[in-house]
Amino acid sequence: MRKVLIADDEQLICRMITKMIDWEGKGLKLAGTADNGLTLLQMIEDVHPDIVITDIRMPGLDGLSLIERALAVHSQLDFIIISGYKNFEYAHQALTLGVRHYLLKPIDEAELSETLDRIIREKEKDDESRSRSEALEEERFSHRQNVRQHFLNNILRSANIGVGEETEDEDSSLAFRNSRYLAFLVKVDWTEEGEIAPGILEILSAIIEREEREWGCEYVNSHVKSGVVSVINYPKGARESHPDDMEGLFTKCRKEIDKFSGYSVTIGVGSEKGGIGETRQAIDEAVAAVKCRIRKGLGRIIFFDRLSYQKVNVEEMVNPSRKGIARAVESLDAEAVKNDFQLMSEEIRANPRNSPAAVFELTEIFRDLIVEVFRDNAVDEKTAKAFADETDLLMDRATSEPQLVQYFEDAVERFFRQILSERRRSGQAPVRQAKAYLSEHFRENPTLEQVSDVVGMSPAYFSTLFKKELGIGFSEYLIQLRCEEAKRLMRETGESMNRIAEDVGYLDAKYFSRIFRKTVGIKPSEYRKLYR
Repeated sequence: MRKVLIADDEQLICRMITKMIDWEGKGLKLAGTADNGLTLLQMIEDVHPDIVITDIRMPGLDGLSLIERALAVHSQLDFIIISGYKNFEYAHQALTLGVRHYLLKPIDEAELSETLDRIIREKEKDDESRSRSEALEEERFSHRQNVRQHFLNNILRSANIGVGEETEDEDSSLAFRNSRYLAFLVKVDWTEEGEIAPGILEILSAIIEREEREWGCEYVNSHVKSGVVSVINYPKGARESHPDDMEGLFTKCRKEIDKFSGYSVTIGVGSEKGGIGETRQAIDEAVAAVKCRIRKGLGRIIFFDRLSYQKVNVEEMVNPSRKGIARAVESLDAEAVKNDFQLMSEEIRANPRNSPAAVFELTEIFRDLIVEVFRDNAVDEKTAKAFADETDLLMDRATSEPQLVQYFEDAVERFFRQILSERRRSGQAPVRQAKAYLSEHFRENPTLEQVSDVVGMSPAYFSTLFKKELGIGFSEYLIQLRCEEAKRLMRETGESMNRIAEDVGYLDAKYFSRIFRKTVGIKPSEYRKLYR
């Protein structure tokens, strides 16, 4: 029989738990109780239990420290943490230590019993898997799951990888066996700062897999940002026979998430598909359904095929302003970019029938355009990537449409200010490089495009920076440079005006004379007389 220890500094609770469960009926043996952490740790070393039920806060040695020390020696030990505190920090630390079972006081008898049953089943499965036949079956299952995982990860990794290409893999026939496919995304939102607690997604994955096994379907799951995406495969008509399966999954996920403060869970469900080639579309639908939580609200199931929103052609909306937005980015005009973004987002949100997923698409288009212009204008690659990564994170964290818009505008303001600051510190270097190049090549009639390419900037941004630093535009500077050289030649040589015009880059002497008079104020011949 498997041995169990119970620990709580309140003996009344220890006695209550002792009487709450039919230990022998579950094949368990109650091996003792403890009222402090040090005593419990000694009992663990002496008794070698299989399961320990312990309060998270105890005198002598608190539950978290005890778990860490016990698992270092007995890695197969299962802990059930109980606590009177819905405390994020304690829960977070327990998760990082590998604890997957966390119960809140007052302890619910049914929940404790179910948790013990789950641990027993897992241990029994571990025992059985040691047998040769189970090991072979596990190997076959693992192979199929690896194929499925490879299939799903390729879909998630890049929108440019077609599903058809994946199904041509020589092992793809092992991936799924039935005729119907469904994708869903279990998305976690949280209010605390920083990253999501590392064990949350593992807990949800375990719940999802248990449900999928009970549904009797084939499946493949993968973590994606702050959620778990799943593709399930089942026979035709199976979902009609079990219409409440998704509601049951949601209830269990929400119950587990509610044990930790600051979290909520939303499930987006795509529509049923009839072939593996539609799997990508199924995933896209599940993601789009989850995005609609920013208008419908968190903590619910959203079925894509029950949404009545209309799709917005966001590309068509942005295209007329694309060049203007690019110019604003080149000039690092944050206000202009934010204004365009806000006007377009307001246009989308003005019609309640428009899908809220369109605001995400608008954000992605602006993000991609900004990153593209950054890279064309020699913005440091780390900065461009950081902006893209932060935008992705903000889209993942936003829980309402106004919040998403504000998050993005704040990011634009912050990154543009950072780049401007960096440019102010190093902005003269490209202009100095351009001046040096022009002093060598002004006779060759260099264009703005050629010089901007030399300094690694787009023509538009280089032109703006050049004028800002020197006070005159590129063409005017080139004319002044040529006229200064022409004045030197007229003072120091006896060359003809035709030859001087040619020497400074003008093939037409009459045109050179007009340019010189306009720039210097007198004709070339009059200037020469001043120095003869």
